[in-house]
Amino acid sequence: MLQAILFDLDNTLILFDESEFYARYMPRLAGWFDDLIAPDRFAEHLLGAVRAMADSTGEQLNVDLFLSRFATGLPVDGERLWPRFLDFYQHAYDQLKPRVGRPAGVADVWQQVCRRPYKRVLASNPLFPLAVQATRLKWGGLDADQFDWVTHIENMRFCKPNPAYYLQICEQIGVAPNHCLMIGNDSVYDLAAAQAGMKTYLTTDARPTDSVTLSADANATYQMPKPDFTGPLADAPKAIAALDPDF
Repeated sequence: MLQAILFDLDNTLILFDESEFYARYMPRLAGWFDDLIAPDRFAEHLLGAVRAMADSTGEQLNVDLFLSRFATGLPVDGERLWPRFLDFYQHAYDQLKPRVGRPAGVADVWQQVCRRPYKRVLASNPLFPLAVQATRLKWGGLDADQFDWVTHIENMRFCKPNPAYYLQICEQIGVAPNHCLMIGNDSVYDLAAAQAGMKTYLTTDARPTDSVTLSADANATYQMPKPDFTGPLADAPKAIAALDPDF
């Protein structure tokens, strides 16, 4: 019986051009660190820390692993750098808001899901603090308080597409993987849920060119099975009904 539904965020619940967004995000964030890192080296430095999280074996929280790697070669430790990131996310991140669309039928899907006692999880790749996840939800007219669990850099030890990411979610919400449905647009990051034992729904609302991967080796590392269901987000209730006769 279905007990939990996990939703990806970027280009699943909200639609936007991620490549265009990160092209503006990187130089803006670099300005918060230009006394420590040359702007032309910042993106490489940041992505090295992101790759460290992608390779996590689970001994540390993502935030600790990220900061340890990010601080390598800098004259300051990671603990002192974290407030800079938080300051940026508090004062500048929302100003970068891209042109955001909402998939057709998202409000109706959400209302239908909320009628049943499912655990609702925002399963967005936990590369950012909770405030950033909440800001992006707000761009789509949603609220972090509507979810039972929101994955973020300070509460997770793994990232997509590592199946351990999904198993950690199951541990946190107290639901076995075979009672979960993962809904998302990425054929690697989101379908990795199947390797943890979850059912998967691959959404088709986003343009393929709108998504980016921050872990360059993901596609080569993980071979994903086909999704259990495929279609626009608006048709997700059909998949839910197939897994839960009482839906």
